[in-house]
Amino acid sequence: MRSSSPIVPVPSSRSLPSSRAIAWTMAVALTVFAVAALATLAIDGGGGAGTGAPGQSLAVDLWAARRAASLRAPALTTLAWSLTHVGGTIGLTLLTAVIASGLALRGLRAQAVILVASMSGAAILTVVLKGAFNRPRLDAELRLGPPPRTAAFPSGHSLNTAALMALLVGFVLISAASRAARAGAVAAALVVTAAVGASRVYLGYHRLTEVLAGWALGLAWACATALVVIALSRRRSRRAITRA
Repeated sequence: MRSSSPIVPVPSSRSLPSSRAIAWTMAVALTVFAVAALATLAIDGGGGAGTGAPGQSLAVDLWAARRAASLRAPALTTLAWSLTHVGGTIGLTLLTAVIASGLALRGLRAQAVILVASMSGAAILTVVLKGAFNRPRLDAELRLGPPPRTAAFPSGHSLNTAALMALLVGFVLISAASRAARAGAVAAALVVTAAVGASRVYLGYHRLTEVLAGWALGLAWACATALVVIALSRRRSRRAITRA
């Protein structure tokens, strides 16, 4: 009797990268996040959390914030706002929906499902961590624009943009794309991720360490997604061999 198709389709295990390399990448990213988190807890100590008062900042964070403020110009500010909108909740939701739809229309249903599921998880992770750390934002005098409604750590824009870009790079790497196309995808992902994170520091909405933590955790989340996909793919392959 013919077996039914899996609820969550996954790419062939032959096309997937080494799980060991992915695990090492995730470990490094989580280490960076842990260092940033511990530094945040040590310097802030919960002081001012939930009160709306500005929290304490590391010297590197203050330097980055003041340096960014000194570089402000009308053209750069317009660009920063454009980038920050792309990396915001609405921007990334729309971008994820468009990309997932495009993948599905091209017959890449597995990638579309993985993308939507992983990005939904990243959004939930962002909300949970912001609530757990509940870190106050920078002083209002360093910020351009209205006061934010969420806590500061980690940067949600950075986390979710990094996760999306890493997932898309992963899709390109397991495709039949040329080396030049793969290199271009990696370069483009790095530029977009860096630009969105930099916009958050430039506009005064995040400290540098909050952006670094977001980048690291976004990459780690994408790696975790890849490891789950690999595990599911190998499990499906073993079942297929057993039934043969």
